[in-house]
Amino acid sequence: MMLSELLGYGKLGRERAIALLQKLITTTQSFGVPFLSVGGEFYQGDNLMRYFPVQFCSPSPQLGSRKTLFAGLVLGCLLLSGCVHSSGSTWRGERVKQYNAYTAGQNWKGAIQVIREEIASPESLDNAHLAVIRMFGIEALGKYIRKFDLEPEFDAEARRYYEEGLRYAGQDELQKARLNYALGFYYGESRRNGLAAQYYRKDLEYSEKVNDIFRLILNNHALAGIYAIMGEFALRDFYRTKALDLAEKYFVIGESPSDVNQWVQYYTILRAKASELANDGSPNEAAKLWLKMEPINTRYLAPKVVPYIAMSQSFAVAGDLERARTLYRQAESVWQQESKKHSHLTQMIQMDFVCTDAQIQLYERQYKTAVQVFDRCLELRSLTRMMESYPPLHRARGMAYEGMSDLLRATDAYTTSIREYELMCKR
Repeated sequence: MMLSELLGYGKLGRERAIALLQKLITTTQSFGVPFLSVGGEFYQGDNLMRYFPVQFCSPSPQLGSRKTLFAGLVLGCLLLSGCVHSSGSTWRGERVKQYNAYTAGQNWKGAIQVIREEIASPESLDNAHLAVIRMFGIEALGKYIRKFDLEPEFDAEARRYYEEGLRYAGQDELQKARLNYALGFYYGESRRNGLAAQYYRKDLEYSEKVNDIFRLILNNHALAGIYAIMGEFALRDFYRTKALDLAEKYFVIGESPSDVNQWVQYYTILRAKASELANDGSPNEAAKLWLKMEPINTRYLAPKVVPYIAMSQSFAVAGDLERARTLYRQAESVWQQESKKHSHLTQMIQMDFVCTDAQIQLYERQYKTAVQVFDRCLELRSLTRMMESYPPLHRARGMAYEGMSDLLRATDAYTTSIREYELMCKR
């Protein structure tokens, strides 16, 4: 039973129901989210990014604070700063160390403050260092926007860092490419996706010129995410396919690459595609990707429970409830084995289990139970300080209430979802 069926009940009134339905369709489509599709971005936007803080440019992406590290890196780090190889003269000084500590802890206010201090009074006058710290500054501004909001002075500041960074980069084309990616990232976080795509494409041109395959994979993935947010699904699929085709040849488990962080990125790309397939109702295609994702998880990721939870929820969204419950049980088993090692994540993992169970109950049409579990999910989000708006969760609650024929509460939940989407649009 969907919201459109309210029209037949007369409880809301025809005009109000039509207006609410049209508004819900408009707001969800503007975010590139299939109408009333609860999942897909739920774990993509929330849990995977929290445990593996990757700059995941698909719908959501982002969205809110993310806690703990997998390998201490984000996609932005790989493409922007090259901090995988952070030894050497380019990245030096106590403030840069402090900046890295702040970014690891997702403290973007602190990161902005310390990088502003470093730019104003640098500990090294080496041009490469001066370019890199400005790139860090753009990155910090973007991450701040993700968690908080766009401040009036940020645009001029980001643009100044970009232009100064280009001057200091001189003939270093790689550093210029990183600055282009940084500004694209900044514009993407502030939801100016057309501008973001423009600078991502500049970075892509560099990667093509030097035939940097891994960078090409990440460039195409970033563009896929931007076009997904814009609702340009043909372009999303074009760039996502390019990223996956390149990755298929580049990644060979047990052989290459040796950099674990690159495997994390490959996983996130596969996860993004699996999420899209789930939203499209293609569980068999998503299952084929899981056959690639699970070995990566086994060999390279931690905590290993998170991908099982995430894919469980995706299979539920895709309508494959048997696979959803199977993976959910596997997740419980995996967590039993690794909970002591990752005890600092216990509260977060518990929340993930509960919220995923609510999703599965919803698609199993256990609506009354789903509502109860969704309430518990919201309670745990509050306890874990996951208080940022998350419209799909309220949309899912609305679906559960509809299943119970509690149309007034369904309307309230949908209205909350719409309001939170609109607040996101205004940021």
